[in-house]
Amino acid sequence: MVSVHVVALVLYLLDRFSPFGRFKLSHVDSHEEKPLNLSSAIWFAWGVLLNSGIGEGTPRSFSARVLGMVWAGFAMIIVASYTANLAAFLVLERPKTKLSGINDARLRNTMENLTCATVKGSSVDMYFRRQVELSNMYRTMEANNYDTAEQAIEDVKKGKLMAFIWDSSRLEYEASKDCELVTAGELFGRSGYGIGLQKGSPWTDAVTLSILEFHESGFMEALDKAWIFHGNAQQCEQFEKTPNTLGLKNMAGVFILVAAGVAIGVGLIIIEVIYKRHQVKKQKRLDIARHAAGKWRGTIEKRKTIRASLAMQRQYNIGLNSHTGTISYAVDKRRYHRLGHRGPENAWTGETDALRSRRYLEETAKLKHSPKVHAPLPLISKNRQPVNLLPPRYSPGYTSDVSHLVV
Repeated sequence: MVSVHVVALVLYLLDRFSPFGRFKLSHVDSHEEKPLNLSSAIWFAWGVLLNSGIGEGTPRSFSARVLGMVWAGFAMIIVASYTANLAAFLVLERPKTKLSGINDARLRNTMENLTCATVKGSSVDMYFRRQVELSNMYRTMEANNYDTAEQAIEDVKKGKLMAFIWDSSRLEYEASKDCELVTAGELFGRSGYGIGLQKGSPWTDAVTLSILEFHESGFMEALDKAWIFHGNAQQCEQFEKTPNTLGLKNMAGVFILVAAGVAIGVGLIIIEVIYKRHQVKKQKRLDIARHAAGKWRGTIEKRKTIRASLAMQRQYNIGLNSHTGTISYAVDKRRYHRLGHRGPENAWTGETDALRSRRYLEETAKLKHSPKVHAPLPLISKNRQPVNLLPPRYSPGYTSDVSHLVV
């Protein structure tokens, strides 16, 4: 739990402070994923651990992705180890459970390969002989009974005897000394120890009251711990055939791997920040150079355009004055045949522009409505003097340096 949330927090911080994680990428469509937030980082960590769908909200920066790959390896090892342990517990043959006591069915079933015994001629032997319901069990025990308790206990340690039935105090004493031995089941055939006194002895009541006081005060239990269980009862491990499990010490290397991944991610984000700053400076220099080159290129193109326009204007002016076959030249010659070539004699006579323009329009209208005019003729005024129709000051025929519409 702790490692999941720690990794999620570090993923969020790495992707948040990385220059390649918090800014939107360029040249992408409108369906770009949103930056990684804290909730998405937690969902990503749990999704990788549980092998579920992650969906949106994945790390974008390289440092966060490195940590994500380390976390994926950690999750794979943890899940594989847990699966292996679970399979070992479920598949491995479980050891047989220990006997539950004197009433265990395996002791009464003669078909079971279980041997039990006691000491010949002892009180325990007499108890089994008197119990009718234990007759089948006694017939099996009778052939395996021992002469002494020490021999029976030694055979139990060697595995020759499955169970030895004897006094509880002696068996608890032997089990406290050797962890290979263990007592099983509840006590049966209870019988107490007594102190023999003369009938009518004055010590009877005093001894009885003292024994009761010892039981009530816990003195008898203290004696059991001191003499039977040897003071501090030896804590014995259960010798059962169980598979070895992976503990925290065995998995320490995996957690160290996660810590190393976090450290690598922090180091990579420092490198990313330094690289991004260098890249920004380089990009600024490139932008300045591109701007200067574009401005210089624009100036050159502008100069080329101006030069081309001037060259075309000069070519047109030369063609208008020298080439007599153009339409514009014929029109000007027909309309202003009395104008003559440019020179001081054809300079402005001092008339105003308005008067010149009005007279020009009137005379032109008369020529336009005359049906017999088929060729350019000189105009005669009322006093029989030729009329010099000068165009307006800004007429195209008068200022030949202005471009004409050539059809």
